[in-house]
Amino acid sequence: MSKNSKIDLKQVKEFLKILETTDVEEFEWKNNDFHIRFVRDIKEEITSKKEKAVSKEKTKKEETKKEESSVKLIKSPVIGTIAEISVKEGDEIKKGSLLCRIQTLKVKRDIKSEFSGKVKGVLIKEGEKVEYGKELFEIE
Repeated sequence: MSKNSKIDLKQVKEFLKILETTDVEEFEWKNNDFHIRFVRDIKEEITSKKEKAVSKEKTKKEETKKEESSVKLIKSPVIGTIAEISVKEGDEIKKGSLLCRIQTLKVKRDIKSEFSGKVKGVLIKEGEKVEYGKELFEIE
């Protein structure tokens, strides 16, 4: 660049405006006296695309939750050990059907279904220790 060359600030501002108002990611301009190059920081756009992808994923999860909301959970009302399981996956049950027995302090307690439906999942095994609130069965 020669000593007498000056950069026209108005032109530089115009170049910046082009970058701000268009989808142009990179702008380069050469003159006999100087060379100028602008590169847009596209991190914002990438972040925006990631946010959109995350949003789509959340929507899919919400749809899955809606589908799963038809599934009801039977939880353990006590701490103890699973003494016996009376149903298996796929069994049709009615409200009040015996699902399993939990032994606490040598006393077996019947766990009955609060819902009618089909056993979608048995989440326990005989002999397994369970805590209060542990999910035992999925009913749909």
